[in-house]
Amino acid sequence: MVLKPAEFLVETVEAGMGEVLVYVEDPEGHTEEARVIPNNDKNRTYSVVYLPKVEGLHKVKVLFAGQDIDRSPFMVNISKAMGDPTRVQARGPGLQPTGNVVNKPTYFDIYTAGAGAGDVGVIIVDSNSRRDTVEIVLENRGDSIFRCTYVPVLEGPHTIYVTFAGQQIPRSPFTVSISEGGFHTFFLET
Repeated sequence: MVLKPAEFLVETVEAGMGEVLVYVEDPEGHTEEARVIPNNDKNRTYSVVYLPKVEGLHKVKVLFAGQDIDRSPFMVNISKAMGDPTRVQARGPGLQPTGNVVNKPTYFDIYTAGAGAGDVGVIIVDSNSRRDTVEIVLENRGDSIFRCTYVPVLEGPHTIYVTFAGQQIPRSPFTVSISEGGFHTFFLET
């Protein structure tokens, strides 16, 4: 992961004498020499540590006595540090247990400041246990705030799952009871 030390071991006991050198090239083409620490043990192992600074495919070249070892360079995919879902909060009228009405848009906000990197996800399961009837619009409002707007089409209990970095946030799933709208509003204009 980005900014987390990556470590591995090189064993040279059957290779004779030679120096271990390790170079790490990031996706942007920057190459750095990794730290190689001889462990002075019977298998003549070397501990190698490097700190990836960007995500993506890195080339790790391991040289012994000036030659690439078997399978070097190794391709290593570095991912973004995973976010912490426990630091994410969601609130707004669309998560209130009551007060939301059929066919009327409602919303809630998801606050991800301080939670690290991760994708926000929302799944709404309707009162018939279907997850494809409620249209969800998720917009990034900046400042680590995401707004989820949705329009329920059925009355009854709906279950709203809010995830961050693939895991549910605290208090998720939320249960929201959708009430039937007053039909009299449709006849006011006639």
